[in-house]
Amino acid sequence: MIAVRGLLAGAFYAVESVVPLTLATLHGFGTAAAGLPLLAGSIGWWVGAQAQGRITRMTRSSLLRWGLIALACCFVGMAALCLEGAPGWPVYLLWIVGGLGMGVCVPTTGVLVLEQSAEGETGANSSALQISDVTAAGLGTSGAGLLVGATETGHLGFGVGMGVLGLVATAVCAAAAMGASRTAPARESAAAG
Repeated sequence: MIAVRGLLAGAFYAVESVVPLTLATLHGFGTAAAGLPLLAGSIGWWVGAQAQGRITRMTRSSLLRWGLIALACCFVGMAALCLEGAPGWPVYLLWIVGGLGMGVCVPTTGVLVLEQSAEGETGANSSALQISDVTAAGLGTSGAGLLVGATETGHLGFGVGMGVLGLVATAVCAAAAMGASRTAPARESAAAG
């Protein structure tokens, strides 16, 4: 689950770091209009975080899956926005959905890590979760920066580079979903064994 959280953070922050630049470069958005999706994403994150704490009819694993689906939809949509002739306005909706996904996934992975931790390992696992989070966010943002650099030097068209980033982030969500499906809370594992 620690790796799942890292994958989510890396993918999300990589794409988020280029949203304003993508909107300004490909769609001609001004500074305020290009930055507003980040605000929309933070509102979506807040809604997701609030909702996941109140939903009692779903397991944490199910919540995580729904959050991953929301993130994947956001990333595929961001890749589609990079196609020639695509409108830019859907980014506002996409980024609300992406924020919602992160708002569900981040606290859910934290709870699952604590549930899966053996007695006496919760502190170390919580630390590992945070380290995974910030390390992957830094690596993802750096990778996005490398793609932007490749577009600036003419090695790659900007729309192609940002589209590739959206698709890679989607693939990372799929990898996170596979990793999440292989984990079971410690109590379930003990009962099965």
